[in-house]
Amino acid sequence: MKRITITDIARSLNLSRNTVSKVLNGSSTVSEETAIKVIKKAIELGYPKLKPELIEKVRSARENKKVAILIKAALSEFWIDIINGISNELGKYGYSLFYNYISDEDEENLVIPLNIANHEVDGLIVLSVFEDEYMKKIKEYKLPTVYYDAPLNADLEDLQGDVIFTECEASVYKLTKILIEKGLTPIGFIGDINYCKSIYERWLGFVKALKDSGLDVQKEYCIVEHVPFRYYVQEEVDRGLERMKKYPRAFVCANDDIAIFAMRYLKEKGYKIPQDIAIVGFDNLKRSVLVDPPLTTVNIDKEAVGRRLAQAIIRRIENNTPIFETVRLSTQIIIRSSC
Repeated sequence: MKRITITDIARSLNLSRNTVSKVLNGSSTVSEETAIKVIKKAIELGYPKLKPELIEKVRSARENKKVAILIKAALSEFWIDIINGISNELGKYGYSLFYNYISDEDEENLVIPLNIANHEVDGLIVLSVFEDEYMKKIKEYKLPTVYYDAPLNADLEDLQGDVIFTECEASVYKLTKILIEKGLTPIGFIGDINYCKSIYERWLGFVKALKDSGLDVQKEYCIVEHVPFRYYVQEEVDRGLERMKKYPRAFVCANDDIAIFAMRYLKEKGYKIPQDIAIVGFDNLKRSVLVDPPLTTVNIDKEAVGRRLAQAIIRRIENNTPIFETVRLSTQIIIRSSC
């Protein structure tokens, strides 16, 4: 990795090297506004010789900005890693983070967290997919907002905020093709494809891989209908599998939770994984390597997602333009013993 220099900082700000050098050496001959810009850029670029007192200078100059998270999922490993990434990145810039858990009852009754209702926060990171009416209520507060994922039928422009996705369709396409090339057909899919854009894109990747290989989607092997907990509980996966008259040679699961639930159910019924039925997931949870056999999956760098969400909300708070960004972060396939 290239070592950041004073020249790099000067070029990025269109300032002279001499001006940047003065700031980084603590000179008081440069205006406060310019000095703060230089120090911020040095932090952003990772300048290695930045003095602690200069970092403190930025923090002191900044108002204590506050960001709220909205989430309705339980604090699983997946979300903890993302929230850690958000918290660590916001902390670098002196931002405070508030966590708001929204229950189903709160969502149904349009209950807004007090730190939002009382205008106590400067920006909002929405980590869960909420019903339209709830999001309409949230948008009334006109806060700078960044979303992770979005409802399936949402018009991204209507969200009035930046949206961060992780790449889904191409990675599931490749994963499904791997199963096909191994002769592990027919293949089924498990996941609530009506829940959000990312799950639906995983379904699209699955369908496209089959069609490109001259294979049809066999609906009798797919569990894709909408259910209350979106197959994030063992019972919903069990019920879906119980209804099947026979099983496919492999399952592509919308996430690791579903894959692990399916693996547990099938093993209890006497099936061997992958000898009888291969299973693959998505997310690369820590426990995906601990199950027997270890789960083939798609890795999401969850802390990197959190950092990117934090960077997006800082940008939106400090420069809340009407131009919104949609960003897709890359993923990586991890082959293990479950297929």
